[in-house]
Amino acid sequence: MTYEIDLSSVYNPDDLHEVIGDTLPLPDYYGGNLDALHDVLTDFFEDTEITFTNVFEASVMMPKYIAALKRMCGDAEEENPHLTIHFKE
Repeated sequence: MTYEIDLSSVYNPDDLHEVIGDTLPLPDYYGGNLDALHDVLTDFFEDTEITFTNVFEASVMMPKYIAALKRMCGDAEEENPHLTIHFKE
């Protein structure tokens, strides 16, 4: 599976999780935070590639949160051999 998550309209964490929820097949119980996203990403059992695009503006609006997202995605990739995540400015 391949997913592209466009962050061009993301200005806060709620926006981010809404865009992620509109793109990824998330369970109904998804908590809308980075811990919940980590749990979902590490549960993919088929090869999955996720590309976050237009990251620059979101990074300017919420630099610490996007940095935390990138760290969490790196951790999820290490834990799940089926997962590949890219960030494109």
